[in-house]
Amino acid sequence: MRLTSKRQVTFPLATCLALGIKPGDAIDVELVTGESGYHWVLKPKLKRERPWLGMLKKYAINANDHSMEAIRASIQRGRQTESTPS
Repeated sequence: MRLTSKRQVTFPLATCLALGIKPGDAIDVELVTGESGYHWVLKPKLKRERPWLGMLKKYAINANDHSMEAIRASIQRGRQTESTPS
């Protein structure tokens, strides 16, 4: 491996597969010291789970319009839906 002027390194495919990393993944690098000296440990950085992300998408009618008029209309539609018996 070679370090570029931007401090970037290209890992061999076998190393990426062994670490379970893909392009764009973040990696934690940790210096570990022991009786035999020190070594670096590379681990895939844990991703935060966001199960809530996008869960309200089904309620968005015109998600590109963020005007107050559109927001008020959306709230009104929601109130009408809540008051309608099922």
